Amino acid sequence: MARNGLCVTGMDNAPTGLSLTRQWLDKESLDAGLVLTDMRVSLPFASASFGAVISTNVIHHALLATVIGTAREIERVVLPGGMIFITVPFRRDVIVEDDETIVLETNTFAPTDGNEKGLPHHMFTPEEFREIFPYFQVMDLYVHDGRQIVLQAIKR
Repeated sequence: MARNGLCVTGMDNAPTGLSLTRQWLDKESLDAGLVLTDMRVSLPFASASFGAVISTNVIHHALLATVIGTAREIERVVLPGGMIFITVPFRRDVIVEDDETIVLETNTFAPTDGNEKGLPHHMFTPEEFREIFPYFQVMDLYVHDGRQIVLQAIKR
C-alpha cells in the first residue's frame, strides 16, 4: 500500500515486530507510521482517522468481550464510508479442554505450550463474526480454505 502512495500506519504490541517492519520498510525505501500499542485497549488514534483498517488473524486473541471492544474501536477510527478487511480463525470443532489447551470461556481457549502459550484464542462462526460489526455493511463474508473467516465491509 505504501508502494502505491497510500498513507500507511501499522501497529503491533511487540517491539520486535515493529523493528522488523521498520527494517523492511527501510530496505524497500518505503515509509509508514509504526505505533507500539495493544488492540485490547483504546486505540491511540482520533475518531474517523482511517479510510481503511486491515487486520489479519489478530483480533481473536482475547476473551469475547475484549474482541467486541476492539471491534468498537475499529468502528470508531474508520471514516464513514471507510472499509475494513478482517480475518479470524474459523471455528470448525467444539473446543475441548485437554493437556494442550485450557478453555477460558465458551469458544475461547489458550494453548498450554508453544509460542502462543497462555494467549486466548476466540473461535468464531461467520454469523457470530458478522454480529460484532453491526455498523458496517458487509460486502463479503466467507470462509477461506476451511480455516479463516474473511470479512470485507464498509462503514455506514
